[in-house]
Amino acid sequence: MSDPTVISASRIDQWWTPKATNLLVVLYASIVVSALPPYPEALSLLMLSFVTILGIASFGHLLNDWNDIAADLRAGKRNRMAGLRPGARWLLLLAALAIGLLPWTTLPMTAQSAQLLVLEFALFIAYSLPPVRLKERGLWAAITDGAYACAVPGLLASYTVFLAAGETMPPALLAALFLWQLSLGVRHYLNHLAIDRRNDLASGTTTLATLRGNRFIHSLVRRLMLPLEFLAFMAFLLIVDRPVLPAAVAVAFLLLSAVNIVLTVGRHYPLIVYRFSTSNLDRVYHGFLPLALLALLIARDLRFTWLLLLHLLPHAVSWLRAAGRSRRIAGMPVAGARTGQPRLRDPASSDRLSIAVANINKGKYTETFVDEMVGRLNFDVHYLYGGELPHVDDDDRHFLSNWPSLQLLIRYLESALRLEKHRFLRSSIANYLQGKRVQLVLAQFGPVGVEM
Repeated sequence: MSDPTVISASRIDQWWTPKATNLLVVLYASIVVSALPPYPEALSLLMLSFVTILGIASFGHLLNDWNDIAADLRAGKRNRMAGLRPGARWLLLLAALAIGLLPWTTLPMTAQSAQLLVLEFALFIAYSLPPVRLKERGLWAAITDGAYACAVPGLLASYTVFLAAGETMPPALLAALFLWQLSLGVRHYLNHLAIDRRNDLASGTTTLATLRGNRFIHSLVRRLMLPLEFLAFMAFLLIVDRPVLPAAVAVAFLLLSAVNIVLTVGRHYPLIVYRFSTSNLDRVYHGFLPLALLALLIARDLRFTWLLLLHLLPHAVSWLRAAGRSRRIAGMPVAGARTGQPRLRDPASSDRLSIAVANINKGKYTETFVDEMVGRLNFDVHYLYGGELPHVDDDDRHFLSNWPSLQLLIRYLESALRLEKHRFLRSSIANYLQGKRVQLVLAQFGPVGVEM
């Protein structure tokens, strides 16, 4: 894992946190329900689980990238397998397969476990390889990806815990877990399609996003996948530990959603805001939920404290690395900006581009050149101003609220919740820019450009 070539080719740095953390939640919850002893049973099972997760997920990414080389070259997109010789590709693929399967010589296993493993690899192959290549078959691609990325591994992980504990997996838990993980996996896949739409258009790859557009993807996620995911998730929590765990998760979600609640009152934004990125629900999955489950385990048996320390260790290492990186960057001289490839216009967008002009001032007597420039722009222009990070929109409304009492509440919440400065303001500006479908921000002067 320390080899940059291996990390790059298998994308460990990209999938490890979201996918491995998600499976850890499933493992922790299954240990809670099955009452698996802390050690040696839970310790050995979790260590072997880390290894098989690493191998199986790496195998899937390597196989997919290998079969995407031609399409990625057409789109001008980097492919980590393209620079490797065929022998090296086979070596990586077989090594990942061996790492993924080796722990199953020790892990408890039945015919059902073997069937789930075979299904996982069959889905990898059907998704990536021609002539089937479900990746280019619309809704089947989303279902297949959701199944092999989350649903099947989740079922296999939970079933293995119950085997180790000598218990039968409750049918209600199995159903709720499968539905939650499948809807979660499909949502993440749809996010990927939306973000990668330009590359797929350039390479001629057929996906739901290229056929129906990102507005369709956004609507599908908000109206179907998120409600289904949320209901299945709450059912899963109620089965694992009722009523403490669902109540704690609900409180954590409300705290994370405090920004949206305040902006709903102050700016009349929608209460449920969804973007093609990490959502508050994902933050609950990756941040709060593992710790809540570990707290339940420790409350039952103090010997599970070792598991909490192991869980926090990677986060501590990442924090130390990030701190060291920040210190190195702070000592570097400022270099000139690199010029990247121009972004393609979205064919589905209107002819008249929507842009935002951001400035500290509006109509300042020494900045006549700014006013003259804005008047000559043949675009739908939205003028934001009021500071290096603008406070006021084009309609002269404060980005948080024109009510001083609500602004005071916002500052209190940022302090009480230990949020970064201007967290609410930044979220409001992002909502505004997305609502206006702004595709370019023209910032007047360097500090405003940095903030925007």
